[in-house]
Amino acid sequence: GLEMVEALVKRGINVTLVEMAPQVLPNLEGEFAGFITKELLDYGVKLKLGTSLHEIKDSHAVLSDGTVVEADFVLLSVGVRPTLQLAKDANLTLGDSGGLLVDEQLQTSDPAIYAAGDMVEILDSDSGKSIRVPLAGPANRQGRIAGENAVGGKRLYKVPSNSSIVRVFNAVAGSTGLNLRGAKSSGLDVDAIVIHKASHTSYFKGAEKVSVMLIWEKESKKIVGAQVAGYVGVDKRIDVLATAIAGGLTLEDLGELGLSYAPPFNSPNDPVNMAAFTAVNHYTNFSPAILAQNLEEFINHKQPVIIDLRDPISYSKANLYSSNNIGQGALRENLDRIPEGAPVLLISDDGQRSHVVLRMLKGAGFDEVYNLSGGYTSIERYERAIGYNRLGVGLYPVEKKKAHELEVPKGVELTGDEPACSPDEEGPVIVDVRTPMEFAMGACPGAINIGLDGLKKWGQDLGDQEREVIVYCATGARSSYGVRLLEQIGFKNVTNGGGLHDMMEIIPQ
Repeated sequence: GLEMVEALVKRGINVTLVEMAPQVLPNLEGEFAGFITKELLDYGVKLKLGTSLHEIKDSHAVLSDGTVVEADFVLLSVGVRPTLQLAKDANLTLGDSGGLLVDEQLQTSDPAIYAAGDMVEILDSDSGKSIRVPLAGPANRQGRIAGENAVGGKRLYKVPSNSSIVRVFNAVAGSTGLNLRGAKSSGLDVDAIVIHKASHTSYFKGAEKVSVMLIWEKESKKIVGAQVAGYVGVDKRIDVLATAIAGGLTLEDLGELGLSYAPPFNSPNDPVNMAAFTAVNHYTNFSPAILAQNLEEFINHKQPVIIDLRDPISYSKANLYSSNNIGQGALRENLDRIPEGAPVLLISDDGQRSHVVLRMLKGAGFDEVYNLSGGYTSIERYERAIGYNRLGVGLYPVEKKKAHELEVPKGVELTGDEPACSPDEEGPVIVDVRTPMEFAMGACPGAINIGLDGLKKWGQDLGDQEREVIVYCATGARSSYGVRLLEQIGFKNVTNGGGLHDMMEIIPQ
């Protein structure tokens, strides 16, 4: 259905998607469905979720909630199910999920008949239930094994980790193994974390955040499921995680997995490695995390002090009602203002900075500190797809994307080769050395965007080495290096402004 939505939008047709489930792609966790939901809305698709088609008229369709949708034509995409008439006529045993029951050799209840493909149902040893997996990959493998066994072979078919992936416009989402709901319904005691990390080294063009949810069984720490979403690099992470599940890898095994690295393809720690590190930190209580889907229950139960560490620009765009916007530096200087004994919940953009601050608070003697897993990115996506009952969560505005722009990879137009604006004739020059993608999300007023690679050339072109220059980045680390670069070529009045949050506190609004 989603593939047809994209095809129709590309032809300039206004599309309304009606889905009986409360979210698109029901097999995905809420925040991952929220990523796809945002992409659909960005391309102008109207969504009618949690409802179904009730009646088709000459010029419109009527939905189960009474909504009337004007339509020139209605496309039904409701899936298929096996008729099994031949199997019934042959008195073969059927399974509980509506498929033809086979054993691990793909043999039916009649020893002379083997079966393969979308119609078969087989016992999944992980969940203990018989399941159907109507996918091309498993069907292909089943065909080979059933054919071999029908002529005397004894090969066994192992149910795969049920991996799938979909691309909707430019957004990609995939899953492998069990989701949280499936794992718990199978009786497994599982836990999960979410991370958002660049697909490859951020200074190399085309890097995009990849979102990873890692699900593991608590006692054994074995990986039992995962979900991945993003614009680039989703497929290879899903394949790595599917392999990890098949190999019975634990959190520690996954963290130590050696994956290929070069700046155009990866970073020294792949998002898969980083997800494993984050999971171990949570599992050992070194950095306890709360999933976005559990946020409302957590707040109702703990009544925590909620601190949002994002910069003021990001916070003003969307935030959690009743949260406190305080930067890391200001928080360090005001620890005494946190109520004694109160639980503290930290929110950052993606969960990374809040982990650092969590450790700072733990070191300062605060016992009950939690990190929002995946940061505000995860909260916003969950609110968009599922929604909280009583939490006030701000949503980022819907973008107006055009179908004819689909062939241009997201973010490629931001080369960073030119400043975003010219410095004022008087006063300090404010230089933002973050990536063009970070700069586009929000920057200090009047700042120009110069990457570290181009900073020396920019300084030489400016020529005025007496000019006051303030350099900043996200946290102050990259800007510290930028200060040294400018000082090396003779600039005498260069200051490290620290992170964006710090800059917004010292620059007049």
